[in-house]
Amino acid sequence: MASRIKWWINGIAAFIFVMLCIIYLLIRPIITQNLEPVIKEAAGERINGTLTWTMMDLDPNYDLSFTNLELKDAKGEVVFKSPSLEIGWSASALYNYAFKDGGIAREDGDHRESGSAPCQGE
Repeated sequence: MASRIKWWINGIAAFIFVMLCIIYLLIRPIITQNLEPVIKEAAGERINGTLTWTMMDLDPNYDLSFTNLELKDAKGEVVFKSPSLEIGWSASALYNYAFKDGGIAREDGDHRESGSAPCQGE
């Protein structure tokens, strides 16, 4: 009796694993294809210039990786250039962004703006 239950549990687990693999293999290219224009449109709205890359990919954790990423200003001059860039995310960062109106960057205690002078006592 116990071996029969184990057999069914193993069979169900194997079926779920195969289905998840198939879903991942089918959905990942669709997400990648549809995400590229969304990112370019969002960047165009927020950046005074253009953002280009040669390849974008998603890893199994749905982290984005870009190859030959280049940011140009409105004059066409290169502001930022990177041979590869990976952007990771976590469920807690997504929750913070969606429900608490927080930023998507990691908060590590240093909240000074770049270029600002340190406060007295720091």
